[in-house]
Amino acid sequence: MALKFKSFNDARSYVHGLQLKNEREWISFCKSKKKPNDIPSVPRHHYTKEWKGLGDWLGTYTIAPQNKKFRSFKQARRFIHSLNLKSYYDWLEFCKSNKKPKDIPSVPRQYYTKEWKGFGDWLGTYTIAPQNKKFRSFKQARRFARKLKLNSYFAWVQYYKTNALPTDIPTTPNRTYKNKGWKGWNDWLGTK
Repeated sequence: MALKFKSFNDARSYVHGLQLKNEREWISFCKSKKKPNDIPSVPRHHYTKEWKGLGDWLGTYTIAPQNKKFRSFKQARRFIHSLNLKSYYDWLEFCKSNKKPKDIPSVPRQYYTKEWKGFGDWLGTYTIAPQNKKFRSFKQARRFARKLKLNSYFAWVQYYKTNALPTDIPTTPNRTYKNKGWKGWNDWLGTK
């Protein structure tokens, strides 16, 4: 004898009353002995015509990421540029606020994979992440540093804080050139 399920609307109303928040809670409920037999465990298979997603079924109205519709990359980026956010951390704070439109993804690099060039491009700062920067070779960069005639690490820090350092010379050469010729600050500055 085939099992008779409630109508979609009746079953969904019952499930809404449970106030489950996500798929994990739904699965847990289905595995418990609390689920009535006239409510299917896999409702999308039984209510194929009425099915609008788990968010609709549970009453959270959350849309699965793969089903969300977002603005085009150009439209979204234009909007983000207008906000004048200065850093990735500003972006995270903006995403946590209720100000971010729902049609702009919180993780844009996952959605706009073809167009994605980094957060500098996304935010309009055009800053390149340190790990993506292209620097001069160690020898070329060290030659530049030595020509500055700086006498200490602290002098180096003061110099790069003036923003006079070319973008292809790292502010932290000890990290960038570790295992690539780095022998210490005296060698870098030529103060041996």
